Amino acid sequence: LFTPKALREQLVQLMFEKFNVSGFYDSEQAVLSLYAVGRISGCTVDIGHGKIDIAPVCEGAVQHVASKRFEIGGTDLTNLFAQELKKSNPSVNIDISDVERLKEQYACCTEDQSAFEAIASTCQPETHTLPDGQVITIEKERYIVGEALFQPSILGLEDYGIVHQLITSVSNVASEYQKQLLENTMLCGGTVSMTGFRRQVSEGSKSVCFSNPPNSCEGPGVHAGGPGAALGVAGRRDPGQGGLPPEPARHQGRLRRDGPVHRPQEVLLTD
Repeated sequence: LFTPKALREQLVQLMFEKFNVSGFYDSEQAVLSLYAVGRISGCTVDIGHGKIDIAPVCEGAVQHVASKRFEIGGTDLTNLFAQELKKSNPSVNIDISDVERLKEQYACCTEDQSAFEAIASTCQPETHTLPDGQVITIEKERYIVGEALFQPSILGLEDYGIVHQLITSVSNVASEYQKQLLENTMLCGGTVSMTGFRRQVSEGSKSVCFSNPPNSCEGPGVHAGGPGAALGVAGRRDPGQGGLPPEPARHQGRLRRDGPVHRPQEVLLTD
């Protein structure tokens, strides 16, 4: 999405001249993520290693003017978790690879901002034994990791959280697409599997839309990879064009899969 044209041209040249491929098809990640669930319109929220990309896609074309990137990623959350664990376990040295595994096991999001603010007095501590035998205590740290996505100030960034960024991005698209984009929002990346995260994005989108709608929008329900039970809680307060898709994707907005597809965690938010 944000890769310079010159680098993309170098990639194509490399594939033909070094690897002798017979053909090459290049498309933007946001478009392909939507193709994977049989859609050509929607909004992708891709949480990567070092950044988050939000890209509205209308009829197979990424809306570059409305796309957003902000510098929060999985590595920032891992480092934050390491810092918080060090505060509560000052005598324990934790390897960053162990922190990564702990984040995957324990990190979660609270129900809403009020619940997060009350965590200090209500969180029940858990003990965890590290591979080297050291024992650590994990309390509110697990919730701080998730909250950083909704309150980047925790990471020292003066920016809005992920829900506000999503709504702002969709607001910059033509009004006739806005409701469809929110109803077909795709969450991509391993971070989206964090307990409570999908629910917060869904309900937070509803909250922002109802309090300050871009035009007329409805927040999405949450479905894990398709059919699933929608989750709902209170919301949270937050301070260019591509080409047409290939014919198989345009046909009724569906794609046929010939085999298993192995890809990072993806979740579709839809009614």
